[in-house]
Amino acid sequence: MTRKQFEGPSSQELYHSDHSGQSVLIDPASGKILLRKELEYYNLQVFSWLKEHHCDRIPNIVNYYEQNGHLIVEEEYIEGSTLSEITGGFTLDADEKKRIFSEVLEGIDYLHHAKPPIIHRDIKASNILITKDNQVKIIDYDAAKIYRPNEEKDTVLIGTEGSAAPEQYGFGASDQRTDIYALGILLKELFPHDRQMNRIAEKACRLDPDDRYQNIRELKDAFYGKHRLIPDPYRKYILPGFRTGTPWKMIVAVFCYYMIFYLAITFEVPDPITGEAAFTGTKLLIYKIVCFCLLSSWAVLFTDYAGLARSLPLMNSANLFLRIIGYILNTLLIFVFWIFVLGMTAP
Repeated sequence: MTRKQFEGPSSQELYHSDHSGQSVLIDPASGKILLRKELEYYNLQVFSWLKEHHCDRIPNIVNYYEQNGHLIVEEEYIEGSTLSEITGGFTLDADEKKRIFSEVLEGIDYLHHAKPPIIHRDIKASNILITKDNQVKIIDYDAAKIYRPNEEKDTVLIGTEGSAAPEQYGFGASDQRTDIYALGILLKELFPHDRQMNRIAEKACRLDPDDRYQNIRELKDAFYGKHRLIPDPYRKYILPGFRTGTPWKMIVAVFCYYMIFYLAITFEVPDPITGEAAFTGTKLLIYKIVCFCLLSSWAVLFTDYAGLARSLPLMNSANLFLRIIGYILNTLLIFVFWIFVLGMTAP
C-alpha cells in the first residue's frame, strides 16, 4: 500500500532521463521547476526533517512519498555544475576552493545540528553542486541516516568507495565523524599540494573515529585557524593575483597590470599614409580608454574575476570542448562590444 507523506499539487513532467531515472517537472500552482528522484535506499525521517527545515546549502524538499517500495522525492531544481565537473576543467584558485569547502562545512554543520543529527554518509565532489550564482548546494540524501547513539553498526552498508569511512563497511556505526572522514578526503582532493591542508585532512581521515576531529566545530577550528581564513563575501573582489597572497603570483599580476596600463596609455592609431598619429585630443583619449577597457575585460574573462566568467554563455558547461568554444566566442564578443562602444562615443 502506498503511503504518502505530503500531498501536493499535480506536477507536469517536462523531461525524463531513462539513464538516471530522474524527471524535471513544473508545478502548475507556483510555476516552479522541480526535480523528481526515485530512491531505492532512503530514510523517511531524514526527508521529513529536510522538508520542514531549509538551509541555503541544501536543496528544498517540496514533496515525497513511498511508491512500490521506493521513495519518490520532488525537490527544487538547481542549475549548476558539480564540484567534480568544475575541478575537472576549471583551475580554481586557493581562495575559491576555501570558500567552497567553507560552505560545505556550513551545510554539514547544519545537518549535524538537526534533532536528532543527520549523517550525510556520501560527501564527495560529485555530490556538491555549484549553482549559476556560485552558491554551494550539498545534494543526494539517499545514503543519509539519523544518528542513533546506541547503534553498534549500520544496518545498511552504503557509501562511495574512496570516500566512505571504515565504519560504513560494517566496522561500526556511522556518526558525525563518518562525515568528517569524507570531508578529509575532499580536502585532500581540493588541496593535493598544500602541506597544512593535508595535515588537517590526515587527522580527519584516520581509521579510528576516536582519532579524528570529533565534530564539525573542531574541524572548522583547524581549517580556519591554521589558514587564518575568515569567510568574507567580498574576498572574491580582490584583484586576481592578490587573492592567495602568493609572492610569485602577485609579481606576475603587477607585471600584467602594468602592461595593460602601458599598452592603453601608449596606444596610438597611425595614419596609413604619413605614419603619424591619426587621432589626437579627445578622440585619442577615447581610443585609449576603450583599449584599457578591452584589455581589462579579457583579463576578467581569463581570471574568472568575481566568478563573472562562469556566468557567461558556455563558460559553466561541464564539457571541456564547449568551455573552450565559450572562451573563444566570449573573447570575440568582448572585442565587438568595445568596438561598438567606440563607434558610439568617438566624436
